[in-house]
Amino acid sequence: MKSDDTGTVEVVDGLTGRPGYGDRGGQPVFDGFEPTGEELLASSGVAPIYSTTEAAEFFDRSNQWLYWGLREGVFTHEDGTPIELDRSGDPSKGRRRFTLPIIEEIMHSSYRRGNMSQEELKTVMRRIGFARRGVEWRDREGWRYANMGRNRHRWTHPSDCVKKSGEWWAVPRAKKR
Repeated sequence: MKSDDTGTVEVVDGLTGRPGYGDRGGQPVFDGFEPTGEELLASSGVAPIYSTTEAAEFFDRSNQWLYWGLREGVFTHEDGTPIELDRSGDPSKGRRRFTLPIIEEIMHSSYRRGNMSQEELKTVMRRIGFARRGVEWRDREGWRYANMGRNRHRWTHPSDCVKKSGEWWAVPRAKKR
């Protein structure tokens, strides 16, 4: 192994003295910091796009809450105009695309309406700040990337998952009546 003055440790082949290569397309293997996908996007200036479920997680709310607020015009800009989202494909039926500025507008709107306490506001602002820097906020808050079954995974709040056989599994929530 070699280390440079930036603290990066590079795996070196002991026989040739050349960088060791992984099994992914001949890319050098580095032992140490490897940036996440979010960090790579943030450093390149690409704005992340979130699904409805991911956007709702910023608020600890359901995606149905977001659908309701957008459909009924509950989420508004400061001047009272409803917040409109970009959609992929068909402008009326395409998938909604949430960006950080849109999530921030929804946060301000919810706070103005009184639907969010000051503590909730701080939490959402912190999450947006992490996301803006390319840091996975759910990981920082202890959320787990849990197995949903049938080889599906999603980020899950710590209270909604259990560890079985060394892997995190999402616990189905009982619907409240």
